[in-house]
Amino acid sequence: GRDTLGMTPLHILACSTKQNLPLYQFIVANYPKSLITVDKWGYLPLFYAIRSNNNNFPREILQFLIHKQKSAYPDFSLNWNEMIESLCRAGASLDIFQRLLTTRQTFFPEDDTTIDCRKAARELMIHCLVRCDCFEDYYSVWDDDTMEVANAFQASGTGDDIQSLLSLHIEGECDI
Repeated sequence: GRDTLGMTPLHILACSTKQNLPLYQFIVANYPKSLITVDKWGYLPLFYAIRSNNNNFPREILQFLIHKQKSAYPDFSLNWNEMIESLCRAGASLDIFQRLLTTRQTFFPEDDTTIDCRKAARELMIHCLVRCDCFEDYYSVWDDDTMEVANAFQASGTGDDIQSLLSLHIEGECDI
């Protein structure tokens, strides 16, 4: 079953501050499709596990989720660029970005998707300007897509880690 936000028990457990591998094992054994079920926002339970603000999120649980997802659904591909954009919009800390990229490099080396660093950097920059309440100074030089992103950030009011966002500097495109 799902709640009103489209979250399965696996989503909720991945968001929890208390982690329990046997509970993950029970849910996945009885509801394996929950590994690839997206919620109202289009997020998988794995995304919430990676995005967890708990820096001590148990690695064995992350490995379990990845292993089960890859073995049960080998043709299912993760949208890394979408996950990065979501982290940008949420004002995630650099530690969480690093966790996402490390997870990709460690557990999905066969994935040859190019991460669009230029787009991620643009979204981070816009997010910082909105949070600092100085994005209006740049209206004249922004295209329609950039304005749309800026307005979405302004409307959401999300993100608390300005110092971390400002310290991230990505130039050009990169393959990660």
